Amino acid sequence: MNKLTKLHIEKITQPDDLTEKLLTPNIDVITQAFQGLRDSIDFVVNQIAFEQYGQTLKHLSFTPPEDKYFKQDLISYILDEFQWHKPLSSIPNTLSQYPEGRCFNITTITYNFVMNNLDLPEFNLISTYLKEGGVFKIIWGGVNLEFQTALQIGGYYVDVASDTVDWTEEKLTIAPLAKSDFYELHHYKQYARIKEPYHNCKIYRNDCLLEIALFFPFFIVCNETSKLHINTSHHMALSNCEQNFVPFTELNNFPTLPINFQKQLINKLSLNSTNLLSYQIFTQEDTRNQIKTLLSFTEKQKLNSLKTAHKLAHFVNFTLHSGKPKKIE
Repeated sequence: MNKLTKLHIEKITQPDDLTEKLLTPNIDVITQAFQGLRDSIDFVVNQIAFEQYGQTLKHLSFTPPEDKYFKQDLISYILDEFQWHKPLSSIPNTLSQYPEGRCFNITTITYNFVMNNLDLPEFNLISTYLKEGGVFKIIWGGVNLEFQTALQIGGYYVDVASDTVDWTEEKLTIAPLAKSDFYELHHYKQYARIKEPYHNCKIYRNDCLLEIALFFPFFIVCNETSKLHINTSHHMALSNCEQNFVPFTELNNFPTLPINFQKQLINKLSLNSTNLLSYQIFTQEDTRNQIKTLLSFTEKQKLNSLKTAHKLAHFVNFTLHSGKPKKIE
């Protein structure tokens, strides 16, 4: 969340004339470039796992890449995106299931690396396309009943992490956007339709923590463990911001927290009190006033409010699952 610099999710851009001029005739070259980079990412992750943590990652298969990508310091992109600068004890859990669940990270590494290394021969075509005004960006939405972070380059949908749900699938999918199953998410119902079955959970509305709710409107209860937490999806937070919090009016379509979870939340928060957060069922008038305040903010102020809400949400989640007090920094 601290890396966020913009209060919006990139939207799909309609295909341009440059797609047919530059991309379609050379789609095999583009495919090879993305495949080579993804293999390089996997190679480096495997290298880190084995050399630093003594692990062999069984879910990986790749063609060992040439040295060229390492000269561009691909390792630093990976360490930064996966936050593998943490203490050693926390690393194995994040490594063991790679690439499962790493769609966002792999896509982000790919995008950042390409954009910062357009001078590499493999990316000459992309560089030329962008110089002529082409579109290359990260997009977020759904495919069937799964969340999807992908890339758009002109009229093409590029999924560089097709194997992050099922590691036996192909790593790379490139298809014309019009023929892909990708769709954007604009409403809470769309989000819940994927979230509940995909993560085997139940969604409840956050109608008691106003300082968090406009950015993070859902409580989640895991069906298997009955654990309660606030859903901290920054995608939904950004969607709320860019739509001037209009989606928040849908919140009443979701059930309120059951009494036993309300009591759990109240008890836990009482042990870790903070003057930045209070449990109180808020009214529509409270909501309107809060929205009015946020809409009067500059983009920088909104972004800071989002980051504060994110810290508070993590404070609540920590509090719910630990008896230890936690400071908000």
